Amino acid sequence: MNILNKLIILAFSGLLISIMITSPAAAKEIKLKGKNVTDYIPVLEKTKQRLPSFDPKTKLHVSEIKKNLFFVTDGVYQSAFLKTGKGVVVFDAPPVYGEKLPSIIKRYASDEKISHLIYSHGHKDHIGAAKVFKSIKNLKVVAHKKVLDSLKKRNNPDIILPNTTFEDEFTLTVERESIQEH
Repeated sequence: MNILNKLIILAFSGLLISIMITSPAAAKEIKLKGKNVTDYIPVLEKTKQRLPSFDPKTKLHVSEIKKNLFFVTDGVYQSAFLKTGKGVVVFDAPPVYGEKLPSIIKRYASDEKISHLIYSHGHKDHIGAAKVFKSIKNLKVVAHKKVLDSLKKRNNPDIILPNTTFEDEFTLTVERESIQEH
């Protein structure tokens, strides 16, 4: 077996284990030689006890990991948002659940409007649902200059082009919070 095949098997195994740990119900849907993947790789009880809870309606896990900083995941992709006191800063909008982000943010930050959207990088799997924020007036979309250049070439209507860019480092300060990007 060559190195590429080994890497593919390793990546696939990692994905399966990730799905099994974060979403046991989804794992039961994955078949391997006609059997559920969970028949081959059982999830340990201790691991099950540490699993985050997923909202049955949205199928998302949302937790406040630090005061005013919220982590959002479907078990595979993740994003976050930060309440600053003068607006919510959103980090990434994955297409898998991006349509749900505005209502999730409203649930946890009903007293603040979304003011910033920060792109970690330009891959569609991280920012493919940015269009859900298009209607927000005066939204600051922050990304590295290379991300803007790349997005301009791709001309994807679902992506909002950054209106604030940086080349080396960038510090965004909103009210009581500072966010550094490199």
